[in-house]
Amino acid sequence: MHREGYFSLLGALLPLLIILSSCGAGSGTGGNTTNPGTSTGGPVRISTDHTVYQPDDTIHVTVSNQLSTGIFAYDTRASCSILGLEVQVNGNWTGSSVARCPLGRIAMRVEIPAGKSYSAAIQAGGLSKGTFPPGIYRLSLTYSTSPKPAGSSGLTTIYSAPLTIAAS
Repeated sequence: MHREGYFSLLGALLPLLIILSSCGAGSGTGGNTTNPGTSTGGPVRISTDHTVYQPDDTIHVTVSNQLSTGIFAYDTRASCSILGLEVQVNGNWTGSSVARCPLGRIAMRVEIPAGKSYSAAIQAGGLSKGTFPPGIYRLSLTYSTSPKPAGSSGLTTIYSAPLTIAAS
């Protein structure tokens, strides 16, 4: 008789456990193992929260500086961040204006000190919400280890892993 009560209780709790275990599934950033983030190697890394995004999603990006010196970049790129956005067209990478910076001001220099990180949220439409056209994208970062680089020879450009904007 005690065993029957146990199975009865288990039968009542099992549907509740199934419902609770499905909570949190979806496109959230925490613990999503079906759509993990990306990260490049090297002393300056670009990491994203996912590899696949929906057209109306925001791309959350972190740039980590593991160099022994600060790095410098300018903030009038995608969504007024230090990151450029490129899209793949016929196998070639080209700049995308889908997340352009509409501020219309002089670019401000951003420093990421040694051992520190910089975070950005890239969204279609720039500062107002829009949608990304489906496709393969990547982020770029052009930086210098000097606040005043001597021309383009003092600049380094790195790229994120490719990101997919899925068709809705």
